[in-house]
Order: sequence, then C-alpha cells, then structure tokens
Amino acid sequence: MASQRPLHILLLLCASACAMLTSAARAEIRVAFGYSGSYNPAVLELNGAAQLSAFDQGWFDQYGNRELSEGNYIAGVCGLPFDYCNNFNDVVYRDFFAFNLAGVAPQVTSASLLLWNPEKFDVSGNGFVSSHATETFQLHEVHASTAELAAINSHRVDVFDDLGTGTFYGERVMSAADNGTWVRVPLNAAALAAINGAAGSNIVFGGSLAGVGPVPEPQTYAVLLGGLGWLAWMVRRRQMTTAA
Repeated sequence: MASQRPLHILLLLCASACAMLTSAARAEIRVAFGYSGSYNPAVLELNGAAQLSAFDQGWFDQYGNRELSEGNYIAGVCGLPFDYCNNFNDVVYRDFFAFNLAGVAPQVTSASLLLWNPEKFDVSGNGFVSSHATETFQLHEVHASTAELAAINSHRVDVFDDLGTGTFYGERVMSAADNGTWVRVPLNAAALAAINGAAGSNIVFGGSLAGVGPVPEPQTYAVLLGGLGWLAWMVRRRQMTTAA
C-alpha cells in the first residue's frame, strides 16, 4: 500500500491542476472606472478648494502593457463577455494619475482624489461592474517615472506591480451606486506628506482593487498539468516494473 502513495499524491496534484485550469479559464468581471475615457480627467483637490487636473492618466495590465493613451483608467479584473472588455481570459488592470504640483506650496493639510465613474449608457458601459456587491479601490505611492508610465506596449510588468504595492495613500469602498458620479477618495497622512514633499514637481498615484491580483495564464496551468501527468505515468510504470 505504501508503494501506491506517491502515485496517489501525484493524481491529487493533477486533479488540483485541472481545477485551477478550469478556474483560470472562467472569465470574471470586477471592475471600477470602466470606460472612463479622457473627457473627465482625474482631479486632485487640495485643502478643500484648489483643484488640479491630471496631465496623464491610464492603466497598465498584468502583462505590463499600456496599450491605449486615451485616458481610460480602468481598475480590476476583466474577462468575458465580449461586449464589455473583449478579453478571452481574465486580465488584471491597475491605473495611475499624474499631477503637476508646480504652483503648489508645501502647506497642504487635506487632499482628495476625484475620479469620474461612468454610468451604464455613458459612452460605452458601466464604470462599476462586479460579481461582488462592493469593491475597495485603493491608492498607492508610485515610483515609476512619468516617462515610463507614458510608454505604450512597454511590457513593463514591474510598472504594473508598482501601481499596487507602494506606500498606502487611501481607499474608497465602491458599488453600483457610484455609477454616473464623481468618486472621492480621501488621501491619508502619508499622501499629504508626499504631496508636500513633491511641491513644485510631479506626483503620481497608483490605483487598484483590493484582493485582485495577477491572473495566471491558462497555458501555465496546462504545462503544470502535463508535467504532473508525466510524473504520474513514470511512477506507475516503475511500480509495474517492480511488481513484475
């Protein structure tokens, strides 16, 4: 019986890989700010009064691509149906917002990021669509330069990672009730310190949905499954040879 244990373990691993492959192929939509476009640029509000419009905004996907420069700042994971985001498999997006603080004095005591979240028939589709009732949109510090952010199809996965892993700057819980509205994301003390430190230059905020990470490609699981299947076959062949 003990000789059968390695084979049993490998068969269980193969079953797990099959389950992961099936899950990876099942498309999901957990999106905020879908089809946002450039017609309503992001706004940085300082001290409850001064408002600055973003000079650049957009998204990077999990493969490090910024394919479009039209200002759409979708965040989340988006797969099928085709009428929404045209992805055969789930793809994760993170967004960014760049502001010029050339005329800002380092005396900011409160700040918020204002982001337009489209409604259902606003241009192309909903801003918020999710299988969950709510999603938490988070902001983080960004280390990438504005030139790196502006590059199209750069395959910079490190930039994608950067948009969701820096110092935490604030968050906002969103739902379908936010469609067709300006979403206000209050900025915390760390963000205020960064704004005051960047006075006279540029600052960038990275956005992402909490709990949404890069989705492995189905072929990754296929390779894993093939390897486990081969190992199971080798173990079984060795057991049959030993028994003979």
